[in-house]
Amino acid sequence: MAPFFHYLPETNGFLQQFLFGHISGCQGKYDEVSVQSFFKALQNYNDVAMQLFLFYFPELEAARAAELLKSPADLVLAVRDLQNCNDTIKNNLLAILLNPAREIQRLSYELVEREQQIKLLYEKKAEMLTQLRLQFTEEHAQTCWGEGAKASTDLTQFEYVTVAFCALCKNVIYERFQNDSLLFVLGNEYEKTQFPEEDESSEEKFAACVTALGEKNRWLFFNYIFEHEGVTGKELEKEFGMTGPNVYYHLGALSRAELVKSESKGRNIHYYVDRDTIRKMRRYLERYEG
Repeated sequence: MAPFFHYLPETNGFLQQFLFGHISGCQGKYDEVSVQSFFKALQNYNDVAMQLFLFYFPELEAARAAELLKSPADLVLAVRDLQNCNDTIKNNLLAILLNPAREIQRLSYELVEREQQIKLLYEKKAEMLTQLRLQFTEEHAQTCWGEGAKASTDLTQFEYVTVAFCALCKNVIYERFQNDSLLFVLGNEYEKTQFPEEDESSEEKFAACVTALGEKNRWLFFNYIFEHEGVTGKELEKEFGMTGPNVYYHLGALSRAELVKSESKGRNIHYYVDRDTIRKMRRYLERYEG
């Protein structure tokens, strides 16, 4: 199927060119083409093969292209010399041109199957969006906006606040500010992203951090790395008078708890405090204030 989807330099690909150039009533807009009209156009196998051949050999006239399509030996030679295509494209293109009916029927079947998959996905996502809208009550919105205001901005300054949902994205939250209007686009798991401390694993992660920092040397390491970003193991050995194995033992414990992260720079490994983990710990503790 590759030749149907391959993009040559300065082209939009064969299917898009065929879609807009050989279907009655289509003026270059996708919404003007029905699935049925597209499949009907594909059923003219010889015409599709001719258009595909001319797509890859635009310098040929239609009469010459028709002659080559009737001569398998000449067709093989022409395709083998084709530029801007790898061997996979050439071999598949040759198979289509030599037996257009079989290969184009195969394309049609795959497109029909894909259409059904997209329909089912659309129905599933539409149902998910409906559930999200039903769950997002005014009371729930006020709670979310109140939490967001602590970290970002005062939402009372906006006259219009619009909330939309994207069922395809789980973790992406998008916002747009324009004059007195605010738009939120929330993924279907927006609460886990916006409030990660509510995740089921947060308590275990917090416990792992506390355990890692419970040893005096690790706490000293953590503070030193926090104050001196980009610390190497050698620097810690020198600062605390410890051997290499002991230093890396404690660094390993801090890394497993995701309190520090590492980055290679040349031959050295530098250690940094994972500030995202610290923010999560702080939010976790804030739940118990007072």
